[in-house]
Amino acid sequence: MHSLLRQHIIEKLGHTPDDLDLVIECFEPIQAGKREVLVEIGQVCHHCFFLVKGCLQSAVYDEKGMENTLHLDFEGEWRTVMGSFLEGT
Repeated sequence: MHSLLRQHIIEKLGHTPDDLDLVIECFEPIQAGKREVLVEIGQVCHHCFFLVKGCLQSAVYDEKGMENTLHLDFEGEWRTVMGSFLEGT
């Protein structure tokens, strides 16, 4: 996980930052199963997710309980619930 994240950061910045190892150490790998919910409705999002392998679906449910996909993220992409993550709500 760390090698792909390291490569991603270097590519986005165009250089290797001096404190890259310190930044990389802040990330902890997790494995999520198919259809596993990472952030429940109403739960505060405490993480930014960087996808190493697979696909991540962000969805909401309407009043009839129907699932509506908001985003699909793939390997090398980031996802979080931005408002919740930044504001702790």
